Amino acid sequence: MGINHVALGSLVALAVLMTDAGCERRRPAATRPATRPAVVATTSPATAAAAMEPTVSHIWIDQTPYEFPPAVLVLRGRDDQLVATLFSNDPPEAVRDDYAGNSYYFETTPILAEAGTLAGASWQYKAPSSEREDQVQGIFLNGRQLHLQPFDVRIDFLGTSSPMPVRLAGTFLMFDTQDDRQPGRLVPVHAELTARVTVKGRPETRPTAADRTNVDEALQAPPTNLDERR
Repeated sequence: MGINHVALGSLVALAVLMTDAGCERRRPAATRPATRPAVVATTSPATAAAAMEPTVSHIWIDQTPYEFPPAVLVLRGRDDQLVATLFSNDPPEAVRDDYAGNSYYFETTPILAEAGTLAGASWQYKAPSSEREDQVQGIFLNGRQLHLQPFDVRIDFLGTSSPMPVRLAGTFLMFDTQDDRQPGRLVPVHAELTARVTVKGRPETRPTAADRTNVDEALQAPPTNLDERR
């Protein structure tokens, strides 16, 4: 579903603010008695914010919790649409054939509940059939041994700051990637994720203390040149 350049540019500006904003306002040091020396904090706002980032994420699959790497949400503009890619921040060894960890990847084009803000936006997907598909979309368990293919899924984006709450719910078709003869099994899936928001091409950016504040005012910023961030 397309959205206009102003709304999309504002949303990209929102992502820029969430990843680039510096902590310009600092809390004044507390007044202490003259007989006791003041203690100067040595932890930077960026370090404190990074320490609060989730180190793992959890998804409930068929009423069983599974652990994954932390969630990342990448925002970018493409062909007059907002694209929101939600994925697990997998370690480098995830590319090896013997990797046994879990991962997920969803590229979505959210429907905005209100122009100019991601809060309340949602993405829904219903598969045309229950056939196995060759795709990277979905959830992977035990490395690539089990693939949970989206069947009837909804993702809700619930905030305007980083890290952002994201809700995943629906049913998936679970396939054994080592046995093409087995049909998919429908399983319920639910997750309340906390995703670090970033801009495409800059996943290394860590949020600062300012990122945890509400950034709705950023939506009033002039549109960003989308071509520069594709």
